[in-house]
Amino acid sequence: MSLTSAPIEKFLSALKQSGLVEEATLNTSWNQFSSQATEVTAEAFADSLVESGKITSWHASKLLKGKHKGFFLGKYKLLRLLGRGGMSSVYLAEHIVMKRQTAVKVLPYKLVADTSYLPRFYREAQAVAALDHPNIVRAYDVDHVTDGKMEIHFLVMEYVKGQNFYELIKSQGPLDPRTAADYIRQGALGLQHAHDAGMVHRDVKPGNFLVDEQGIVKLMDLGLAMVNDDPEAFSVTVANEEKVLGTADYLAPEQAVDSHLVDTRADIYALGCTFYFLLAGEPPYDQGTLAQRLLAHQTKDAPPLSQYRNDVPKPLSELINRMMIKDPEQRIQTAGEVAEELENWLADPATAATTESSPFVLHDLPSKPEQDSEDNGAISDFLTHLQQSGPAESPTSPASQSSSSTSKSAKKKVVEEPKPVSPHPSDSATSVLTPDPSSIVAHRASSQAQRKKLRKRMGVSPLFVGLVITSLLAGIGVIYQLSRTPEEPVPVLSDNPPKTETETESKIPQKEITGTVIHVGPKGDFNLVSEAIRYLTIDRDKPTSIQEIRIAKGHTLDDAILINNSGFGSFPSPFTITGEGPEFPVLKASDASSLVLNSVENLTISNLVIDCSNQPVGAELSGYLSGTTLSNITFTNLSETGIQSIGAGGLSSQRLTIQDCRFEGSSDNAVGIRFSDSEIMNTRQVNIIGCEFLGPMAKGILFTNNQGVSTEIEIALSIFHKTHSGISFAGKAHETTRFMIANNTFHDVIRGINFESGPNSASTENSIVQNLFVNVQQSEVATNEENVSLADFSGSAIPTQNNWTTGPLKDSSTWLNIFKKNGKTDAENVKFLTTDPKSPDFLKPEGNDLRLAATSAIGGRNFIGAVPP
Repeated sequence: MSLTSAPIEKFLSALKQSGLVEEATLNTSWNQFSSQATEVTAEAFADSLVESGKITSWHASKLLKGKHKGFFLGKYKLLRLLGRGGMSSVYLAEHIVMKRQTAVKVLPYKLVADTSYLPRFYREAQAVAALDHPNIVRAYDVDHVTDGKMEIHFLVMEYVKGQNFYELIKSQGPLDPRTAADYIRQGALGLQHAHDAGMVHRDVKPGNFLVDEQGIVKLMDLGLAMVNDDPEAFSVTVANEEKVLGTADYLAPEQAVDSHLVDTRADIYALGCTFYFLLAGEPPYDQGTLAQRLLAHQTKDAPPLSQYRNDVPKPLSELINRMMIKDPEQRIQTAGEVAEELENWLADPATAATTESSPFVLHDLPSKPEQDSEDNGAISDFLTHLQQSGPAESPTSPASQSSSSTSKSAKKKVVEEPKPVSPHPSDSATSVLTPDPSSIVAHRASSQAQRKKLRKRMGVSPLFVGLVITSLLAGIGVIYQLSRTPEEPVPVLSDNPPKTETETESKIPQKEITGTVIHVGPKGDFNLVSEAIRYLTIDRDKPTSIQEIRIAKGHTLDDAILINNSGFGSFPSPFTITGEGPEFPVLKASDASSLVLNSVENLTISNLVIDCSNQPVGAELSGYLSGTTLSNITFTNLSETGIQSIGAGGLSSQRLTIQDCRFEGSSDNAVGIRFSDSEIMNTRQVNIIGCEFLGPMAKGILFTNNQGVSTEIEIALSIFHKTHSGISFAGKAHETTRFMIANNTFHDVIRGINFESGPNSASTENSIVQNLFVNVQQSEVATNEENVSLADFSGSAIPTQNNWTTGPLKDSSTWLNIFKKNGKTDAENVKFLTTDPKSPDFLKPEGNDLRLAATSAIGGRNFIGAVPP
């Protein structure tokens, strides 16, 4: 290799030592460049390498300065700096073997020895790893490397292109009310999931919410998260006298007193401040010095949003006010309630008309006063300043008024914050596959009470605030983590690049699949589905072009579909696994369930037969299965359980859907689908559409939730035939919330819908509509709670109506009369073309007696029962 100048020799030397480009590739690139370039300089050669994708511009800038270290962290190659804050630097990185892009959060080496920062860094890693929700960041790995005397710790997370709320408002200005409401709704769902896991975030602010390119909001940066029932987590910062943690402009009054005594309601307050920011372009208290703004959170009401703009609907401004009440006991209590109210508001057709017709006006306001110099630093600096210059001035003091009078006349400026990095991936938003999406019940996030409250708080008075500030100035060390405090990134050093793929022990399949489909079968790419899944997730670089696994028809596999995407999983999304017909392939695993899914999103599995003769459970589901659909799957030889769901569910717009599936029982003890809780999640956001539950069978669908709570469930267009109970609720005194049981046929059953426990007094907003009961031996809807009020049971949901039964009116306090409104008992004209489950006309009514007038139909289905006449 000929060199034409010393600078190029220095650049090439650094490049070779860096390990970024293999020597053979480097030689080829140099020969091609030097033979074609009009100007042979180090900069020009670096540009050509960047253009060809061999290095990044960040690499080039470092190499041109002669730096060859700091490009590798363990098995990750760093590509560029994404951002930095007071506690860490975040890099875009690429896994050496899998070529997957990630975000790597690096703790500066000088903080490793700190008695607080390192434990807090690992607390964040543990907090992120414990959560699995589409609206929360996901973690892949946490690790550390040693370089000489330096020990470098880092957290690996998913990377996604997007903007945080600060960046969004800075580039676009305040958001329209509907967009802001939807973003806060999504953020509240993620926050509720963290709260359900026993965590308090303690640093909710605009910079910690990311919006990806699909409009999905992600809650991130759990570095200050506190686990309520973990005493060790409490001691991490208490031992270092760090009484107050958070960000000043979004800090709840009680959190300013002591961050270690707060519960989840402090996060609600900060979320309200964030909502305010999205609509106003400013935090609620942006006037005055840092001390004055902190005191304002304790003593003053936020300026009304009408002071900024004239188009914020009253329900939104009232919700924000309730989220920001000073006394946590009076504040709205859960993030789930926030999400519910916003979901209801967004779902109201009148809302769209109101918000779209109102013109947006951003009012001219007096600008905020010039900020004192300490406002640009950490709050610890501010407290030091106060100690030197005296007590903080009241926001209404003469000094404060004087400061305000010096302000310049201008429109409001968007708060300038650095760019907290967006290290998380987008979740592909796919529509829920259901025949009548308009009939699906609206989303409501879980609003169950916090498992453990640390303490009951009293209201905070201005005098008490003064005493707290005085005590802080007397010597208590206060450390606030502010993303406004930039810090130079710490170089990550490594002179020994990791091994290449050929040097690792990983077995990479020799075959290279082109196109979008993997074929499984005797003449396919693989003989087994499990081999295809391994190809996608373990043995090789993830092929982004592959979107489907297709299983050949007509043969039986002793195999299983096993996908665990909960921890460090990276299964492609969206994705399809389907069988070819008309003789659909059969899965008959000999030693486990034939289908196991954990936290797999936007996956469709269809056109299969699962033979349950060798196993107690045909399929196991758990975790968030948002947008995942099981379609046209037949569970045969079912003696125990077809589908076992433990803490599984979806989201309001991305539900878990079980559609057009068939459950063929072979035992009086069989259960088609059995739902139960996990430790942190109850059954929620599930659609069961167009399924058949064929006896002998004990129960078609059984809810045995330990928490006694099932929310956001739709069961529609399904047939229950020769089962003891069609739909059964057991476990604790069951609370059903936002259930829709619509257009189902219960035929030759002992009980149609059976509340073995409940429904309790909290069961509201439930609808039982347009169901058909034929030859029910005991009860159409049985309860163990006497005299259940149907009005309370339905609440504000669609009233229970249009149900028919061939049985008589019953005189029993435990029989729920669902036939009062537009219903019919002793229906004599119900006849079917056939009662043979093998016929395509199974339970199809003769004539049009079960046809409804269009004006009476619910959800666009103008008929009674599962099958239209």
